[in-house]
Amino acid sequence: MRKRGSVVALAMLMAAAACGGKGKEGAQGGGEAGLASCNSPKFSECKQYNQANRALGDDMLKKLCVDFEGTFATVGCATADRVGACKKDEGTSVFYKGHLMPPADLEAMCASTGGVWQKP
Repeated sequence: MRKRGSVVALAMLMAAAACGGKGKEGAQGGGEAGLASCNSPKFSECKQYNQANRALGDDMLKKLCVDFEGTFATVGCATADRVGACKKDEGTSVFYKGHLMPPADLEAMCASTGGVWQKP
């Protein structure tokens, strides 16, 4: 249950950071310029941020990443071993093999929270 609570807390903090800004390893990360990510192998998950999320700087995102027991990088999330991703205005949550929840449950959770599910 601690993991789910951490994920929910991180999602809420990401949403707050995105509103204020409204405006597995990075080596295989995104190809879009301006992306940043927080990779957390412990949770088999990576948070990906776009330029709008980063408009006010990366300090808040780095802090959130440390709280998520992740590693912050200025590249997108890795594409290898993805089981899906949930895209929202505040960023994209990328899920990998080994995640606690099965892909079908991740997809349902994504839809129920206003996200758009992206298959690998």
